[in-house]
Amino acid sequence: TMSDYYDAIAPGYQRLHKEEQLKKIKVMRRLLHRDEGENPTPPAAGTRVLDVGCGPCFCTWEDLGESMVGVDPSKELLKLAANNAPKAKLIHAGAEDLSQHLEPEQFDAVVSITAIQNFTDLEKGLDEVKKMGKCTCKYCLTFLKASPRVALIEQAIAARFHVVDRAEEEHDIILLLSKTA
Repeated sequence: TMSDYYDAIAPGYQRLHKEEQLKKIKVMRRLLHRDEGENPTPPAAGTRVLDVGCGPCFCTWEDLGESMVGVDPSKELLKLAANNAPKAKLIHAGAEDLSQHLEPEQFDAVVSITAIQNFTDLEKGLDEVKKMGKCTCKYCLTFLKASPRVALIEQAIAARFHVVDRAEEEHDIILLLSKTA
């Protein structure tokens, strides 16, 4: 399974992927704060962020939200996340099982960095991701351009979300989404 794969590569994951993931996070921040110009305001008190497929939590989310919940199916990557984001609540689960661990409609922002192509059940995973956001939630989801499932992923996202903005980075397609237009 994918979680077994990520458990096996966890010891070298940060060395292999940190720089690449930080580039994506920079683009995501720009998209999430696109209406605020060069000096985005700090998030409002109580702002909650969900990171689906959080891996080792490369980023501290202070500029996105006051509190963060990270969800990942890899136990070994969550061990790294506990060191990298000690204030985050971490949950061992896949995207398809979010409702078993979290109440719906409680997050102001939901992010997923290069994880969607690994969802076991794409439609169910995206439905669960959508459920977690408040009605005003900003979703920022990225997935590998090289994935053989790109067309399927884009179709599934377009069927569930309103695409607010789109960017491409070296390896990923990055989408800013909302629940409705």
